[in-house]
Amino acid sequence: MMKSFLSKAWTAITNPGQDERVAQILAAIIQGFRTHKQQFELAPALEPIDCTKKDVEVACLQYYQNFAANYWNKGIPNVAQSQLMQLVASKLTLNASDVSRVQLNLASQMFGRTLRAALADGTLDSNEIALLNCIANASGRTLQEFVRLAFETDALSMLSATFSDAWKTGKLDRQLWHNLQQSMTVLGIANDKLQDAVRPLASNFAVHVLADIQSEGVATADDQRYLDWLISTFRLHASFRLQVDEVFNRLQRIHDIKKGRPPTLYIPAGVNFKSGELLHMSTPATMSYTRKTASGVKDITFDGHLFMTDHRILFQSSDKPQSITYRALVSYQAFDDRLIIGVKEKPEITYRYQGKQDLAALIAETVIRLHSQLLTRKVEGGVDRKIPRDIRQRVWQVYGGKCADCGATEYLEFDHIVPVAKGGSNSEQNVQLLCRKCNLAKSDRI
Repeated sequence: MMKSFLSKAWTAITNPGQDERVAQILAAIIQGFRTHKQQFELAPALEPIDCTKKDVEVACLQYYQNFAANYWNKGIPNVAQSQLMQLVASKLTLNASDVSRVQLNLASQMFGRTLRAALADGTLDSNEIALLNCIANASGRTLQEFVRLAFETDALSMLSATFSDAWKTGKLDRQLWHNLQQSMTVLGIANDKLQDAVRPLASNFAVHVLADIQSEGVATADDQRYLDWLISTFRLHASFRLQVDEVFNRLQRIHDIKKGRPPTLYIPAGVNFKSGELLHMSTPATMSYTRKTASGVKDITFDGHLFMTDHRILFQSSDKPQSITYRALVSYQAFDDRLIIGVKEKPEITYRYQGKQDLAALIAETVIRLHSQLLTRKVEGGVDRKIPRDIRQRVWQVYGGKCADCGATEYLEFDHIVPVAKGGSNSEQNVQLLCRKCNLAKSDRI
């Protein structure tokens, strides 16, 4: 808009009064064609008007553009209409290059509307191809020539709409990709250009698929094969392959833990474990509880190291060592940053982990439930953390496939703004996209 304004301002300075003269010339041309039709001659029509050669060129081109657009807006010009446009161009003594440019622009507009509608399903059928051929031929070119001259970039950019539809359905399958390749071949677009054009779209789509799988919490063999196909077909970056492997390995760990197979760790030297005892968690931690005294309630905290084995919770500390079997527990709350347990006739104990412990809540809960025979209740309610697919889709579109904090496009995760454990819901307003780094940083602040 600013460029157009400056252009007009410059024209007004360098050629004052041109707009008025061009308007006069246009009026004379319109009246001349209306009166004399095919016998119209330009020179006599302009005799009464004081104008420059440039004024005439501008006015004639404007008239021809409007005249040709009148036919193209109604459909593909027929033979008679095309001949009439040629006659008008010759009467106005227009350059062949200007006429060709006008026809190409008008044909491109119709071609674009037609191709956009045709690519809605990712393929071009015989009727659609015939129509596109007619549009190209009406501009004096073959279909492939037309696309190469005027439309290759736009044709490729239209694929984004097809990929967007694939996001909504959750699948960009082999058949759709095959159809797209065939469609672009018909248009004369080489496969390598198609690959280059769709790679950013395919990469964004693949990241979305991976984030969806991660949010679902389950990775199947079909999921693995599908992502392998996306990576190989669209030649995605090697770093994405690493992301996929990391997510699938983590989901496999989650699956194993939920099936009652928590990780087994090496037993460190210097810790008194019983023979055959299995270690499932090991982390520096603080142990805290409250004690009622004559002066009121007092918080007691000790530094140490927390171990969870297949038999007990062991807190190693020079000040307050502790060993509690799972049989003694009457309640528990498992979080990724702490474990809270209740023991009969004793104050509630909180073990707060020092440093990040991946899957700590799931490991702690699985170990306790596997090995506690006297557990009477789990304090944490059964809150649904699973974000519905339609919510994930809308959130992805809102954030444009980028981290809400830093704009990163890798290692993306769906995150509850207000954690579920603190009353947060699965609503669209409470879900955002965060990369792994920002998500971990947020967890540290909560």
